[in-house]
Amino acid sequence: MKITKEDILKYGTRDEVEFLTEEKITPETVREGDPATLSVGSDSYPFTVIEIRRGGKQIDIQACSTKALKSPHETEDQEWEITPNPNGKIKTANWSNKRQAYLSGGIYVYVGNARMYRDPSF
Repeated sequence: MKITKEDILKYGTRDEVEFLTEEKITPETVREGDPATLSVGSDSYPFTVIEIRRGGKQIDIQACSTKALKSPHETEDQEWEITPNPNGKIKTANWSNKRQAYLSGGIYVYVGNARMYRDPSF
């Protein structure tokens, strides 16, 4: 079964829908300091691009610090304070020409916006 853009817009996660509808960051336009989001299932974690290699086809991202301003387990309307963390965990993401996106270990990395979201249903 092939999943179409329309399927994702109708049934996709918030990050998947926003990824399809916002301006794309590509290997040619990615910059150090760009915000990024690692999307794991229905949860999202904020990162910062800290290094660019191979003409933008490989990037290192570093986890940001987060502080809940509202309890993430009580509501879907979550508010988070997100700040760069020079001691945060570093992950490498590679550009996929097929998917037109960055992937880190098979997980999507959306560059251009740093989001924190914990699905309250888990």
